[in-house]
Amino acid sequence: MLLPDYGVDKYDIGTAFGHFGIAVEDVAKTVELVKAKGGKVTREPGPVKGGSTVIAFIEDPDGYKFELLERGPTPEPLCQVMLRVGDLDRSINFYEKVRVSDIGPRYL
Repeated sequence: MLLPDYGVDKYDIGTAFGHFGIAVEDVAKTVELVKAKGGKVTREPGPVKGGSTVIAFIEDPDGYKFELLERGPTPEPLCQVMLRVGDLDRSINFYEKVRVSDIGPRYL
């Protein structure tokens, strides 16, 4: 599911992937649904520091974090992906040349 850093085949949590950002219409309501299903909330709903966008963070059973961002209806709710890389220049070079069809379903 995760995209690789240049030349890396395996990651430990925190060494490659920051989080996904998912747009939802009502962050507080979504957090309540997550809690009702036994999900873990790591940041309660509230505005970003110095701004007005309401966000929250949740964590999946494997420990990966998801940011919920309050936005209007959208056909594509995935609005942000944060990756951590060891060598920014090499990673940019890699991603400028790679196409999704080249990496295949292993990483999707």
